Amino acid sequence: MLILADRFVTNFQNLAQGLSSHPEINVKVLALSLLSFAYVRQAADVLNSWDDIRILPYCSTTMRSWHFRMPGLTKPSKADFRPTT
Repeated sequence: MLILADRFVTNFQNLAQGLSSHPEINVKVLALSLLSFAYVRQAADVLNSWDDIRILPYCSTTMRSWHFRMPGLTKPSKADFRPTT
């Protein structure tokens, strides 16, 4: 699954449509604004409502921080992000 997040969802609409021509890629678009905690909480509620997300890692820009949606999960290995055939 590929989640495209931006404050303006319209920024990703064309990209999401282009990726939808590849059925092996499940694409979701998320409205995410960092202007206030209320907006962040709103985006988190949307993410939590999606049933088909098993692991949701958060990578900081330095790729050093990992936070998980589900407690008890370990940091994924590089193999977890390789495409499956």
